[in-house]
Amino acid sequence: MAIQVDLILRPSTLEVLEWNHDNYWTDQEQTLFNQPLQNKHWPHLSNLSIGYPLHDGDLACIMKSAGSDLGGMTKLRLVGCKFGTQTHKALELHLSNIVSLDLSWCLALTSPVTRDLLCCCPNLEVLLARSVYAEDIAEGGPWLCQQIRRLVICIRFEDLKPDLHQLVFERLSTLDQLEHLDLDITYNDDDNDDCVLLFRLDWGMEQLATLQQLKSFSFDTDTVDRYTPQLGMDEVVWMMEHWKKLKRVNGPFNRDPRIAAQIRSAFESHGITTC
Repeated sequence: MAIQVDLILRPSTLEVLEWNHDNYWTDQEQTLFNQPLQNKHWPHLSNLSIGYPLHDGDLACIMKSAGSDLGGMTKLRLVGCKFGTQTHKALELHLSNIVSLDLSWCLALTSPVTRDLLCCCPNLEVLLARSVYAEDIAEGGPWLCQQIRRLVICIRFEDLKPDLHQLVFERLSTLDQLEHLDLDITYNDDDNDDCVLLFRLDWGMEQLATLQQLKSFSFDTDTVDRYTPQLGMDEVVWMMEHWKKLKRVNGPFNRDPRIAAQIRSAFESHGITTC
């Protein structure tokens, strides 16, 4: 490991850094840097991918040392990293440049931080995150990620409140360049009291008529019954009428197998793939 770290830390014209480890999920945080890196240590680094349980301070140190005054990181992927307050602060240096951000396997990523990413990344085109609470969305400002094309996230609710649903759908409706929307509903034992966004017309879904570029729409396929979206035929007809470019819909549609089968048949009869 010492040789690997030595090679990585050498100042260079490095543009892409991919640093992976066999065990992402070790509980032992790794502290590797005994001395802070020089500012702009990698002035040309624009693509950073780390799959290693780095200490929050070390991860922040790497991120603060990437990029230059002429440009910063545009792509970032973190797997199994200890995303804490120092990393969050270091990431703020790159928010105006970030185009692609994959934090879907940062288990410590909080909902407020995820909300801030939606509000502070004007050039963001791809975001993979874990989840964000509607209550945090309500407390944040307008989303600046108007260029986003792919969004993978679970939107959660402490309670099913219609006014919060209306606000969430309103925020989603501003993403009119969106091509791929994946709710990625991941079930964990520690959040089994949460509710998720209901894609129903009577809860505000009609606001999403602005998503004219949408090509795929999916839910996680491994959800428990409680998280199964209760789509009806009204919603299906609405999607086909308003999302003209829709080609794929993925996931369970209804707890009632008969209704789910009808929905699949309706989509497939219009050339929309289901799985």
